[in-house]
Amino acid sequence: MTVSKWNIKLLPPSFSPWMPEKVHSRQIAVLMSGGVDSSVAAHLLAKNGWDVLGVTMKIPVPCNGIASSCCGADAAFVCNQINVPHYFVDVTEAFEQLIIEPFRQSYAKGKTPNPCVDCNTLLKFSLVWDFLQATFGISYLATGHYAKVSKTA
Repeated sequence: MTVSKWNIKLLPPSFSPWMPEKVHSRQIAVLMSGGVDSSVAAHLLAKNGWDVLGVTMKIPVPCNGIASSCCGADAAFVCNQINVPHYFVDVTEAFEQLIIEPFRQSYAKGKTPNPCVDCNTLLKFSLVWDFLQATFGISYLATGHYAKVSKTA
């Protein structure tokens, strides 16, 4: 899967653009939901000298009938509090086709799908990571997940 196929877009920064302190600093993107785990991960990384970029995926989750970034405002707020830039990455098209549609088809067949596993595998740790590497040159990715994923060439 390639990023260009899925129309993944970077939206304008929530408050300040990404400007790494040093060209070869320890740069890391943190996928942030707005919840405690990813917020603490971003805070601890920033506190320990990492050049942190907060990122929230914009997915087609209705909030009062309107597609939204789910809890992105919370993630942006946390980033602002810990002095970390924050961006939304619009993955609406990829999410619909790779996660929602297979979920619907599986559910219609009487199966019990797990869209979170597909989202982690197909979006977060694949397409979104590739997009962030290409866009920002960042080689490290963190989340609030309790796992270690190593990406090799």
